[in-house]
Amino acid sequence: MATAVYSCPLPVIGAINGHAIAGGFVLAMCCDWKIVADAPMRVGLTEVRVGVPYPAAALEVVRSELHPKVARELVLFGKNMNAAEALAAGIFDESVAPDQLLVRAMEKAREAAELPRRSFKIIKHQLRRRALEACRAVISREGEPVRDAWIQPKDARGNLQRAQSFAWLDKVRSRTPLCGINFLTVSFFHSSPWKGSQKLLSGSNLS
Repeated sequence: MATAVYSCPLPVIGAINGHAIAGGFVLAMCCDWKIVADAPMRVGLTEVRVGVPYPAAALEVVRSELHPKVARELVLFGKNMNAAEALAAGIFDESVAPDQLLVRAMEKAREAAELPRRSFKIIKHQLRRRALEACRAVISREGEPVRDAWIQPKDARGNLQRAQSFAWLDKVRSRTPLCGINFLTVSFFHSSPWKGSQKLLSGSNLS
């Protein structure tokens, strides 16, 4: 799904109004413009904390979209940030009050809808071509790390790591009552000026 969003030839605007952890964070990074609500939340990448290999596509998106120092802090050390810290780190492009989030996202989508379709498609492909090609190359050459490590366990140590991972997630949930099982709620505004409309897509990262 991340690759499909990241390679979408049309403008994709992300409106993030809740926790963006792991896969939800990567999905948000796939957007062309990321607007976050000024609200209590945590964002970050937790794979290293729970012993989960990074999906090939996710790693390439993170490598391409984040400043090297920020990527190192999140990927190697599992650092979590609040909305203000993430904005200052360049993870998100702008922040607005929660009740203005969807209003601003629609406004940005309409701005993007004014851009010439053909030139946007070509330039976006040029900008992200290396990351997408690297993703496909890694998968074809080395396989998918998550699939190989999780779906096809070969030893007891792997089973123990998975059990520890789920225990850690339960611990996180118990400390984040407002989050429940929704670690991310994000809306995508897939702007289509050539059809004269905006299509609203919604997704949740559930753990």
